Amino acid sequence: MRIKRRLTFLSVCMGLAIFLFCALNIDAKIVFQARIKHTGDTLSHIYVMEDDGSNLRRITSPNRYDRVPRWFPNGKQIVFERDWGYGKQNTGDTMQREFFIIDETGMNEHSFMDNHRKDTSPFPSPDGRYILFDSSRDNKYLDIYSYDLVRKKLNQLTHNNTIEDGYTQDASWSPDGNKVVYHNAAGGDTIWRMDSDGGRKERITPFHQGNTFLNRGYPRWSPSGKYIMYYETEFANDPFKDIASRLIIQNVFTGKRTIHKFPVKVNLAGLAWMGNDGTVLFAYKEQYDVPSDPRNIYRYDLNSRKMTQLTDFPLGHAIFPHWVEGPLSVSPQDKLTTSWGHLKQR
Repeated sequence: MRIKRRLTFLSVCMGLAIFLFCALNIDAKIVFQARIKHTGDTLSHIYVMEDDGSNLRRITSPNRYDRVPRWFPNGKQIVFERDWGYGKQNTGDTMQREFFIIDETGMNEHSFMDNHRKDTSPFPSPDGRYILFDSSRDNKYLDIYSYDLVRKKLNQLTHNNTIEDGYTQDASWSPDGNKVVYHNAAGGDTIWRMDSDGGRKERITPFHQGNTFLNRGYPRWSPSGKYIMYYETEFANDPFKDIASRLIIQNVFTGKRTIHKFPVKVNLAGLAWMGNDGTVLFAYKEQYDVPSDPRNIYRYDLNSRKMTQLTDFPLGHAIFPHWVEGPLSVSPQDKLTTSWGHLKQR
């Protein structure tokens, strides 16, 4: 009887030890889109991985075109868009987009709203209740919308009635969910912010001056709410002959811009903060005018300006990364893992 009790006690202790080990080594996660060629066709899948690029796994179907994934703040679900029309050979506009939510395990995939075929780039709010997205539902101009998952209600946040208004897109939330930052293609490619209900719009970047062209995009609010980052690519007359590629970190309160320069012909596809105001993620491609040159996901330290490659897709492109910390988690100074949050939650 004593031997049985000891074995039971040892089994419980071992189980608890394994649980503690697993819980204390749960890394925060990165989700991203990967475009890969399959027997002549290009398809796109959603992948997740740990902070250091390990434990890479595909979570969506291998025969779909799924793109621009973003985490819900609970770290358990992901929203993404599926283009049912991508790759069709018919003439004309074959876009047929629909939004889906899926568990991080790849289970429980489901749609949640009546999509227009041109809806794109869904982005959950910090409380998980709303989804920002871009759409040219009027078949003319690109606007920003918000969808309430609880009330099943759609709200249009921008109203571009003329071509002079430009195209508003790349919308994302402030950490408290009260503001939205976005890209406006009018007036020299500028970054704007507004209230989450579409009120009080204001431009926060300077107009570009000179004889060159400037593209800006992917504005993202930092976790502390103190900074907004976005990229700038400066072109001469030929859009494939850029003369400057920059990552901008702009102070929300003072407007001061810190510039991170990259080699000419670099291409940053998607931006995301990671853990704190000192680390970001992006998809990096050195020669974007060379089709065979792949994009991969990199972690970039803003203080040391050091890049760390996290993926290796030699025959495709890894783009649009997004990072989540998860509920109740604790972030060490130089983040690479979570843990007591997950432990407390369990």
